[in-house]
Amino acid sequence: MSSFIIAGNFSLNLSCKVFTTNPTTRHQTAHIHYLSDMHLTNKTSIPVEVRVFSNPANPIITDGTVVYIITKVAAVPPLVAIKHNIHFYLEAMSLSPYPGNPTDPNYDDFTPDNIVPWCWAIGLVATETLLLADNKSHGFDLSVSGYGCDATVGSSIRCRFEGSNGCWAHSPLKPNVSSVIQVCGPLAGIFASSHLELMIEHIILSLGTNTDASPISDSPSKKRKYAAVTPANTTLPSPTAVEATAQGLPAPATTSTTTLIPPMAAVEDSAALSEATLNPATDRDPGPTAGPSPATPVKPSKYKGKGKSSKV
Repeated sequence: MSSFIIAGNFSLNLSCKVFTTNPTTRHQTAHIHYLSDMHLTNKTSIPVEVRVFSNPANPIITDGTVVYIITKVAAVPPLVAIKHNIHFYLEAMSLSPYPGNPTDPNYDDFTPDNIVPWCWAIGLVATETLLLADNKSHGFDLSVSGYGCDATVGSSIRCRFEGSNGCWAHSPLKPNVSSVIQVCGPLAGIFASSHLELMIEHIILSLGTNTDASPISDSPSKKRKYAAVTPANTTLPSPTAVEATAQGLPAPATTSTTTLIPPMAAVEDSAALSEATLNPATDRDPGPTAGPSPATPVKPSKYKGKGKSSKV
């Protein structure tokens, strides 16, 4: 189990549309390739190639446009990296350009300042957690694989517990070798050819199937949240009883032994009748039956605007 995902802001340049033919189906697929730089927390950057699936929703982007990308990552083989000066392939899954004209001198003023992308990686721990050269940080290597340019390529990431981070300064975690873990954090640098270094901000140890989970029983022990609104006695009155009640006739006898309790409305009506009998002053013709009360006007939404466009 392995995954290597990066999300961040990139400036795309030198676009090129490339058609790829499937050797089996002979079906052609179009992609747009861009060149870009991936910035790191150590103030350096490395060249990368971004590939985007070409369709009407993904037109070619103007050179210099800053975009937010969620992308899979694959390390470029060393010989290819030397020839084309590209260290990583980025297979974009989602690409969103920021608004603005890249040729505008003030374009950078409207683009985000966070130029360092974040990485989410799932992989196999390859080494023990060791003290690094600064004598305060610790790190280990994580074997990952990523998909790029129609191939899955394996590589290693140096996962770093930064010594200046209070979370890891005194007690860095030490994942077991050959265990599967997940880490995420900003990209800190590059420690070897096509090997990134990640500054750990979050780590999940020992990913995998939980074999200790108990089997699911047929009848749930947890009370269902809708059970409380279901009446205990779901027996409905017969249509004959409903019709007889509507006509003022006594309801037919039933075999049920349930004790009937008069509804609260009937008790209140009896009390009101007794009070009217004792107080003749209130025993007068109520007059014609009042019509239905006018509908309550709808309260305007507090979100409705007060400009000219909101006036009826």
